[in-house]
Amino acid sequence: MKRNVGGLDRLFRLAVGFASAAFSFATEDTALRLLLGLVAVLGIGTSLLGYCPVNHLFGMNTAANKRK
Repeated sequence: MKRNVGGLDRLFRLAVGFASAAFSFATEDTALRLLLGLVAVLGIGTSLLGYCPVNHLFGMNTAANKRK
């Protein structure tokens, strides 16, 4: 997997992931809890891996390309 998620994008995804996780624990609605949990897992996961399949699908790349 080639990285396609850059620095600010990763930070934003991490923040949204942790916020979603916190809200999922605060709510009592099961459907909303599952949705927020899914958003949390996807946000934190793509941030830590630096790879997003949706970015790849649409040909987007926010990672800095280092040239030699």
